[in-house]
Amino acid sequence: MKRNLAALALLALTAASPAGAATMWDVVEGPQGAIKGAWAFPDGALDGNARMALPSGQALTYAVKGASKGAEYTFQRSGSSDLVACTYHGEVAPGSAKIVGSRLCGGVTSLWIATPH
Repeated sequence: MKRNLAALALLALTAASPAGAATMWDVVEGPQGAIKGAWAFPDGALDGNARMALPSGQALTYAVKGASKGAEYTFQRSGSSDLVACTYHGEVAPGSAKIVGSRLCGGVTSLWIATPH
């Protein structure tokens, strides 16, 4: 059952968007989930761009490049406006389309949750 739910969630996550459209993910990351924003993936690919807001309201932008294996996702962050490179790793939550996991930035591990829509 868990495997079927993960397969269904993965299908929903990777469904192609209409030509020229981007798949959008709402993202919460950082300590206490204080950094919020969205990741955009052109044509359903796992390479895209992030537009986030720091708790101060300052914008944070970066590129993400990802891969998936089953229900697990891993992303690398680069070209960040705060000059910090990060690695994100998470798994599709059972019975949900959310990816729940952690990010490692500058040696500090914290929360990462992504919700495709």
